[in-house]
Amino acid sequence: MPSVARTGILLSILFSALAGAQVLPRPQIASAEGKLAPDFTLKDQQGKNVHLVSLRGRRVLLIFYRGYWCPYCTAQLREFARHAKEFESLNTRLLAISVDDREQVRMLWEKVVNRQFTILSDPGARVIRSYGLVHPSGGKEGEDGALDTTLLVDVDGRERWRHVSETLPDLPTAEETMKHIHETTALPAR
Repeated sequence: MPSVARTGILLSILFSALAGAQVLPRPQIASAEGKLAPDFTLKDQQGKNVHLVSLRGRRVLLIFYRGYWCPYCTAQLREFARHAKEFESLNTRLLAISVDDREQVRMLWEKVVNRQFTILSDPGARVIRSYGLVHPSGGKEGEDGALDTTLLVDVDGRERWRHVSETLPDLPTAEETMKHIHETTALPAR
């Protein structure tokens, strides 16, 4: 293999490793456990409005992700889609949120999560900002985006827990998340 090609491959591997180790900014709101989750209305992959308050009586797992272009994020979404029926059996609705536009959201819904759960578009990061989860200039084109966060809203509309990723690969698995949901259901409501 020519040394130029070998050097390019090595640089690519090094860049990928460094990107994965990148420490992400801290959230503006570290936790709001026990507080009512901010209500919102966002468009889904089909252009329909989704209102958080209309989902009361069910748990809602909000998965804030950087965007369609983030391989760590799409891997997490794909894994959660494979476990969608298990989340459903826990009375938990999955909603993924990013600043992706509707076309990108639809593509993710069709090709990444195989139509297993709802993907929402938050252009301008209004909802992301209300949860204190803005990654300044963290979008593909340098716009504000979302910090990778998994957040559980309980049946009463209150936040029960959140995991804000500290590095790109620090995303909870579906199994870890379901374990948290099981633990949460064993606790009395606050």
